[in-house]
Amino acid sequence: MDHQLLFFIEEGCYEVTINNERFHLDKGSLTVILPTAELCTTYISDDLLIYILSSRSIENSDSINKSRSFEYFYEHPVFIIERTCYEDILKYMKLFTSLADKSRPPACCTKAITLLSYSLEFYIRNYCLSKLKRNGMDTTNPYFYLYHDFIDDLKENIQEQRHVSFYAEKQAIHPKYFSHLIKEFSGHSPKYWITIELLYLCKNLLLGSDLSIKEISDKLNFSHIAVFSTFFKNNTGVCPQTYRETSQKYRLLDQLDDSSIHLEQP
Repeated sequence: MDHQLLFFIEEGCYEVTINNERFHLDKGSLTVILPTAELCTTYISDDLLIYILSSRSIENSDSINKSRSFEYFYEHPVFIIERTCYEDILKYMKLFTSLADKSRPPACCTKAITLLSYSLEFYIRNYCLSKLKRNGMDTTNPYFYLYHDFIDDLKENIQEQRHVSFYAEKQAIHPKYFSHLIKEFSGHSPKYWITIELLYLCKNLLLGSDLSIKEISDKLNFSHIAVFSTFFKNNTGVCPQTYRETSQKYRLLDQLDDSSIHLEQP
C-alpha cells in the first residue's frame, strides 16, 4: 500500500491486527494506517459503520503521506476519541462524504476535498500533540523536532543512506551525540529507526508491487539478494518470498463490506 488511510468508526466495532498488534475498535476509534502497514481483520460486527479516507484521492497527497503530523502513529496507530473531538471528526467525515457524491461534478469537488484534508490533518496533529502532552511528553522540547526532522530525512533518503552519520551531518550534530539525543527522546537509537523504516519499505514493495525479490533487492540498493534476504529474515522471522505469499492473503479493505464504507474514492 503506497497511500495513507484514516478509519473512523461511527457505529459498531471490528478487530484488526496492525503490524502484528491486535486492536479492538469501536465507536469513536480513530485509526491512521500509514503506508506499508500490515493489516489483517479478524472480526467485523454486523452494524459496522465506518468512514475511510484515503490519501490516494487527494491532490498532492505525497505531502500528507510524508507529514510529520502522523509519525506518532507508527507505534500508536489507534486513538479513542473524546466526545467533543468525536463530534468534530464526524462532521469532517460527513463533509467528505457529501463532496465525494458521484452526482457532483468531480472538478468542483477535488480541490475542496484536498483543502478539507489539510484542515483535518491540522486538527488531528493538534489532537496528537495534546495527547502527547497529557502522556507526559514535552512537545516544546527541541529534541521533539530533531526527532521528527530525522524521520523526515529518513523517509527521503532510506533507499540510499543507512548510516547514522549521514543523518547526524544533516542536523550538524556529531553522530554519537545525535544517537544519544534520538534515543533520549524516542527510547530507541537511530539504527533502530533506520531498520524500521527500511523494513516498512521492504514490506511495501513485497506486497504492493510485482517486482521480483532480486528487483526489490536492487531497488533498495542491497549489495546482494542474499544480504536482502538475511536482513529481512533477521527482522521478521521469515524470508521475503514466504512473507509475500502468506501476507497477500490478508488485506483489510478486501474484507470490509462495501455497504459499510462511506468514503474512498477510486
